Amino acid sequence: MDVCEANELTSVLDAMADGIYIINDQYVVEFMNKAMIRVFGDGIGKKCHEVINQTNVPCPWCRGPEVFDDRQSVHEEVYVPTVDKTYDLMEIPIHNTDGSISKLSIYRDITHSKDQEKRLKTSKENFRRLFEHVAAGVYISSKEGKFLDANQALLDMMGYEDKDEFLNLD
Repeated sequence: MDVCEANELTSVLDAMADGIYIINDQYVVEFMNKAMIRVFGDGIGKKCHEVINQTNVPCPWCRGPEVFDDRQSVHEEVYVPTVDKTYDLMEIPIHNTDGSISKLSIYRDITHSKDQEKRLKTSKENFRRLFEHVAAGVYISSKEGKFLDANQALLDMMGYEDKDEFLNLD
């Protein structure tokens, strides 16, 4: 790859919203795009775990051996406590012209969607608790009028002991 091609590739990687870095088999950062530098600071020449997790040992989620030794791509979700973010992480082996292997890591920030999932789950749990424990009879039905769910208060009011019997009413 000539200098012009390398500059074009760097420009493309820098334009991406995902954080990208490349390390060698000694875990030394060889490249970081602008998105990665913005979140973790410039770590070129340092060990990746010093930059990402601010430790002297590899990160607990590190899958380097699989990438370097087994030459496998790996994909997982990781929480990085130093920045309080959750990432969809892809780690891919890169076969260099000299025969060595480097690891390309792509960090996609999914913190917002994980937070939304958590809020939705909490909201569903709160709704379920309210539905089950409110003293009034409550039911959910389809547009066609079929009972989909009913709380215990409604079953008691209507004289049903078996919820399934009530839900099967037409």
